Amino acid sequence: LRNCTLITMPPVGTGSIVAQTSSGIEPIFCTSYTRRVKQDDGESFREYKVYHPLIQRVFGDDENLPDYVVTAHEIDPYFRVKMQGVIQKYTDSSISSTINLPEDIALETVADIYITAYKEGLKGVTVYREGSREGILQTEGQADKKEAETPAVEIPDSLGPDGFRHRRRRPAVTTGITERINTGEGKIYVTINEDEYGICEVFSTIGKAGGNAAAQSEAISRLISLALRSGVDPQEVISELKGISGPSPVWEDGELVLSTPDAIGKAMERYLQRKAGKQPGAIAPEGVPPNFVESSEPKTLTTCPECGSTVSYESSCLMCKHCGWSKC
Repeated sequence: LRNCTLITMPPVGTGSIVAQTSSGIEPIFCTSYTRRVKQDDGESFREYKVYHPLIQRVFGDDENLPDYVVTAHEIDPYFRVKMQGVIQKYTDSSISSTINLPEDIALETVADIYITAYKEGLKGVTVYREGSREGILQTEGQADKKEAETPAVEIPDSLGPDGFRHRRRRPAVTTGITERINTGEGKIYVTINEDEYGICEVFSTIGKAGGNAAAQSEAISRLISLALRSGVDPQEVISELKGISGPSPVWEDGELVLSTPDAIGKAMERYLQRKAGKQPGAIAPEGVPPNFVESSEPKTLTTCPECGSTVSYESSCLMCKHCGWSKC
C-alpha cells in the first residue's frame, strides 16, 4: 500500500527559524524572546532580542500591541480544538499542536476537551497544564506565585572569631525521608534529614561504591550538608543545584531530570514543599479557567543541551527558540 497518507503537520524547529514563520499551526506562545548564539571561539555567547516575524513585520516591536494580538494562553481551549478539527478534515495524519491550559484547570474540563477533540474528528491532541511539568512554560501569574511561608526559626550564629562560618554540631538523632529518583546515570537514593532548625544534612547513593557517579554524588551531598549546617538558606542551595544539565537527561513521573545535581535539588525542593503542606503539580478538583496573560518572554527552567538556553513546550515537543534545537 503506497501513499496511504499524503499530508501531515509535524513540528518544525530550525526550519521555522530559517523560514521566518511559526513552527506549527498553533498560536505563538510569546511575541518576543532572547536568542543566544554561540560565537566562533566556541565558549562565549551573544544575546539579542528577537520578535516574532509577523509582529516585527506589522508592528515593529511588541511594546504597544492591540488587543486582538493574543498568544496561546489567551485563547479559549475549546476554540482551539474546533479550529484544529476544521484543518484535520484536510489532513491525513494527526496534527502536532499543544493546547495550553492554566494550572487550576478542573479535571473534568480536561476530560471534556479530549471528548470534544474526539467529536471534532481529531486524530491526536496534546494538552499541557501549566505547572504540571516543572520548568517548561510559565505565565506571569504563575511565575509571581510565592512559596508558602514557614514559621521562622532562629538559627544560631555560626560566625567564628576567625571571621569564617563554622557548621553547627549534628545531633545524635535526626529525622527525614529517602526518595528514589531515576537519572541518566541510574537510580539515585536521596536521604534528607533535619534537626530542630531545619534541614541539616543530605545523603545520596547512586551506582556501585567506588564508581565515578557515586563519588560525585557523595561529594555533592557532603558540600550540601556543610552549607546547610553553616546557615545557608536551603532555597539557595536548591537554586544552585536545579537546572544543572548532564549528558543524559531522563523523564521521571512527568518531570525532566537533567542530571544528578538536578535530581538532588528537586528532591530537596519537594521535601520542603511537602513540609509546607503543598503537593507539587496537583490539579484543582473544580473551577473554571481564568483569564491570564502570557509574558512577553518565555520563562522556563529546562535548559537546551545545545546552547544552554531555556526551552519551551510547543507543537507537542520541547523546542529551543534560541538556537532551533528540538527534542522531536
